[in-house]
Amino acid sequence: MTISRLAIQAVRNISELSINPSTGFNFIYGKNGAGKSSVLEAIHMLGSGRSFRTHRHKQLIQYEQQDFTIFAELQRRETHYRVGMKRTRSGEPEIRINGESTQRLAELVGLLPIQILTPDSPVLLTSGSKVRRQFLDWGLFYRQELFYPAWRRYARSLKQRNAMVRQQLPYNQVAPWEHDFVENGRLITQMRTDFVAQLQAALVTFTDQFLPGSAVELSYQSGWSATAQDDDYFSQLQHGYSRDLKTGHTQLGPHRGGFKLKVDGVAAEETCSRGQLKLLVAALLLAQGSLLSESQGTSCIYLIDDFAAELDEARRALLIECLIAIKSQVFITATDELFVEQVRPQLEAANRPFKLFHVERGQLVT
Repeated sequence: MTISRLAIQAVRNISELSINPSTGFNFIYGKNGAGKSSVLEAIHMLGSGRSFRTHRHKQLIQYEQQDFTIFAELQRRETHYRVGMKRTRSGEPEIRINGESTQRLAELVGLLPIQILTPDSPVLLTSGSKVRRQFLDWGLFYRQELFYPAWRRYARSLKQRNAMVRQQLPYNQVAPWEHDFVENGRLITQMRTDFVAQLQAALVTFTDQFLPGSAVELSYQSGWSATAQDDDYFSQLQHGYSRDLKTGHTQLGPHRGGFKLKVDGVAAEETCSRGQLKLLVAALLLAQGSLLSESQGTSCIYLIDDFAAELDEARRALLIECLIAIKSQVFITATDELFVEQVRPQLEAANRPFKLFHVERGQLVT
């Protein structure tokens, strides 16, 4: 998957910008506040429906404008797509694919798999389980066609169960509604467990380079005792119902799941430096991308904001080497052209195409 054309209107300080990216590396450089990260933000909006910098889409809309528009032409294997998104301050996103409107964001997301690495990415390993669930579910969305329907059914059942919990209903009135909840919860747990095993195998390729000599172990945490007998999930829900009533929501299930990453038997966040954590997250993203290529026959697009942050020159060269090897389209922001000159020999030696885009005050400088 590659973006052959990108057009942005009224996204933050970008009034209007259009580029034809390289199929290889794209370096977007400029001073802080120039708008370079906003280019990545626009791509991320198309690939996920949200920004990686804020949960409020209104903050993306340029001052005194009523909406933003993002358009891209994509090449996925032999097929060409034209996709676009428009978002007003108050309305739902307007999405078009090849000229046809759709209300389903999943259709757009399915066409444009995006992975992003930022200076804040180590929170994947240092914060709560929510971001780790989202990471796993991103991979399963593309790899396992049964996952998204099961996830939607489970989310709907969880919402219904939580509503009954908040009403303080006795358990005998809740139990008859739990069949679909448990069935889809088991299915999601099994798919995530299998996926983590696949991710572990793919991860080793990159961690052997980033942390040579260290044993990196990935394990899934289900959010309930998933190894017990088939009917045990029902009994766990029943036994835990009094606690659910106190907290006002369901305590057990895959909505509480996640994963744990250990380095030499110790939790990564307890033993690794910020630079090592960033490389571990990069390894996870690269492993996700390799599994996507294996299952879909196409690569994801990598966005790297402020590439040099937390990484010394040797680690930067190592990450560039891995990005070269996977042959995906990459968009990288940097504060000046010097970084590009540092990695240029690696790109030229590998015969990887690249382009430079200089952004100042939200405009492309030619």
